Amino acid sequence: KPVVNQDLWKALDRQVERHKTTWSWTKGHASHADNNRCDELASRAAHRQDRGTA
Repeated sequence: KPVVNQDLWKALDRQVERHKTTWSWTKGHASHADNNRCDELASRAAHRQDRGTA
């Protein structure tokens, strides 16, 4: 099965090598505080990018 957004995964992989990273699985839409915060930050960033202020 082909990998979607391969360029983004490769960029993420390069950054992970540079930093101490801990991955935690969180069930999507589980009303988990950290997941909700990530959704909020991603939405704000996308909105700023749409306005050209990112």
